[in-house]
Amino acid sequence: MSTSVIKLLPDHIANQIAAGEVVQRPASVVKELLENSVDAGAIQITLLIEDAGKSLIKVIDNGCGISETDIRLAFERHATSKIRKAEDLFAITTMGFRGEALASIAAVSQVECVSKTPDSSTGTRLVIEGGKVKEQLPEASMTGTSIAVKNLFFNIPARRNFLKSDSVELRHIYEEFIRIALAHPDKRLKLVNNGTEIYNLLPGTHKQRIISIFGNKMADNLLQIREQTTVITISGFLTMPSVAKKIKGEQYFFINKRFVKNSYLHHAIMAAYEGLLQPETYPSYFVFIDIDPAEIDVNIHPTKTEIKFRDDRTVYHLLKAAARKTLGINAVSQPMDFDVERSIHIPFDETKTPKIPTIEVHPDYNPFTNPAPQGRSVEKIQVPTVNIPKNWEELYKIAALTKADVQNSDPPENDLIALTQQIEVSLHEETEIFQLFKKYIVYKRGSQVFIIHQQYAHERVLYENFQKSIRNRSILSQQMLIPVKIEFTPHEIEYLSKIKHLLSDFGFDFEWIGRNEIALYGMPVDLQIEHAEEIFKNLCQNLTEYSDAEEVINDVLCRQIAFVSAYRSGQILHQEAMARLVNELFKLENPAAGIRRKKTFIQLQSTDIDKWFN
Repeated sequence: MSTSVIKLLPDHIANQIAAGEVVQRPASVVKELLENSVDAGAIQITLLIEDAGKSLIKVIDNGCGISETDIRLAFERHATSKIRKAEDLFAITTMGFRGEALASIAAVSQVECVSKTPDSSTGTRLVIEGGKVKEQLPEASMTGTSIAVKNLFFNIPARRNFLKSDSVELRHIYEEFIRIALAHPDKRLKLVNNGTEIYNLLPGTHKQRIISIFGNKMADNLLQIREQTTVITISGFLTMPSVAKKIKGEQYFFINKRFVKNSYLHHAIMAAYEGLLQPETYPSYFVFIDIDPAEIDVNIHPTKTEIKFRDDRTVYHLLKAAARKTLGINAVSQPMDFDVERSIHIPFDETKTPKIPTIEVHPDYNPFTNPAPQGRSVEKIQVPTVNIPKNWEELYKIAALTKADVQNSDPPENDLIALTQQIEVSLHEETEIFQLFKKYIVYKRGSQVFIIHQQYAHERVLYENFQKSIRNRSILSQQMLIPVKIEFTPHEIEYLSKIKHLLSDFGFDFEWIGRNEIALYGMPVDLQIEHAEEIFKNLCQNLTEYSDAEEVINDVLCRQIAFVSAYRSGQILHQEAMARLVNELFKLENPAAGIRRKKTFIQLQSTDIDKWFN
């Protein structure tokens, strides 16, 4: 008689397995608890965070509350008040409906829930640890619910060890909070991290909510999108193409007030921007789509951030057309915005009598016959030449000996690097160097031609120079006569405060002014002032994704400064600049590789060109 090898898992193990899909990190808990508060009809929601959510995540709301008889059942698997039958899955109007979240959270943490309904005289306090109820008692409380999730993954140390750094986990928490805040501008939401208030958002319009989260500078760059059809209603805001960023920042889609990720809809927005954006830049957008719940399926993934449309092609084309219409209308003029307070001060001296301006004309002046003014002369520009060491030809003889068919094939990358290390551009001997298509530098010597991408090459040179300066602690800072104010979001301010000492080493001198602003007093020499804000924003976006390690921060900083400071494609370069760039590039240890993982140049020989005609 054979023994059974298939066993029914105990409930606590099954809950932990289910929690692996629902509760991936502290931000997952934040998302589920905030959505429950929204479904409860709360108009005031407070989120308290400690230790990046690892020690405490607490959500307090003034919603409908949970009754004494339902509070324990709410933490059972597949227990929900949102649906009753299978058909309800295609008419979902609430954020949650699976009945998995609370059970999954309670299975991997210590939960304390206090709740009271409006018609109850007292509330109920429920304590659960690792999925097991420890205590249920009556307790005096206000109407609404307070859920505290403590010591997340305390009973699964392996999962806890896989959590990222505090800055990374906090960024995900902030992002979940922002998504809920954007979807529900009619609610007051507050976020407190380790006792510090990060957000305190008052009820208002969608535009006011966007500005309160992302700063006042966003106000001037928002273009309203609005389209109502029999299929869907589209509303929200796009940003002007001129303020597109080099990173994918604020891009949000909400379907029936639910944040979703949808590459198809994203493509519709990007198609509408086609021809309006600079290369490798991305617009921000906040798009809200209302559609009949029967036309979508949100029961795709436990996180409920993926949906399917019954007719996705129609939605795509309607969204694309609405976005194009918005961008087309606002390409000519931007409408006045009366929601944002502005004041324009035009100085006027009332003591002076206004008079009609006059134009003075010199009747005897002839620009074709009059001599040039004294002290001015036409300069003759000396076109510099470049030079190669005397042993240049010997390098090719050596290469020819080591590889017999070197003239009939492209040299390996290692040989190319070794070869170009010997190049030295000088201004003493004749050579040929010129710019092609305002994008490439063509450098010819003998039978060799190097076509150099001026932007990628300059980025590589600047990156290496900054790396060297950091190692030698020799970065110079230039002080500005007038400090520059830069506005940040609260979580960006919090992150910058942690790395302020590293930014100081790079030459950035700034202090906090107000709650969400800094005053920039100094920055690295040769860095343009208009690039300072871009560097800080990109820094916050990139670094919180990876690490707090000093070497990582230094590397990202070097790259960001190189990106914004390098020559651009389309920029005209003079002979001196081209010669200097070629000289500095080939002095590097690895000149062929750009910091974008692209080549900085290609090499051709006369025999390669001969092949084109044979």
